[in-house]
Formats: sequence, structure tokens, C-alpha cells
Amino acid sequence: MEEKKVKLPHTVIMDGRKSITLTGITATDNFDDEEIALFSDYGQITIRGEGLTVSVINTESGDVQATGRINSVTYSDRISKKEGLMSRVFR
Repeated sequence: MEEKKVKLPHTVIMDGRKSITLTGITATDNFDDEEIALFSDYGQITIRGEGLTVSVINTESGDVQATGRINSVTYSDRISKKEGLMSRVFR
């Protein structure tokens, strides 16, 4: 019998295009003033913009907050590097 992984609750709250708050974040990939790359159980989340500043990153609680001019928020099915090859093989 295949065991299904329970996904962490995930929310995205944007205030205009000036700030963003995310919950359910499991890992961070990288970030700079133009791009923030994060992971959730729903895939990779890429935030693109200008003057982006991350004010909170707490992967224990899964919370991330950032400010700046947000131009896009994109999801992809890419999994976290932390999951690794073996966990993908044995799904």
C-alpha cells in the first residue's frame, strides 16, 4: 500500500505588491534583491521583483516574510534538494 505524505498547510498573503507573507515553507534555496527561491510541500516557489528584502525566515515554523516590489510569484514541481534522490526513488 502506498503511503501518502500529508502536506503542510500553506498560505500566501500579499499586501499590494509591497510585501508578502508565506507559511508552510520547508526549505530555502537562495535569495537576493531580485529573486527569492523557497520550497513547500506544493513545490518550489519563486518570488521575483525589485529591492526584495527578506525580513523573516523561520523554516522550523515555516514562516517567511519579504518586502519590496513584487513582480511575480511562481510555483513549479521542483522538489527541495534536501529531499534527495533516494527519497524520490522510494516514493
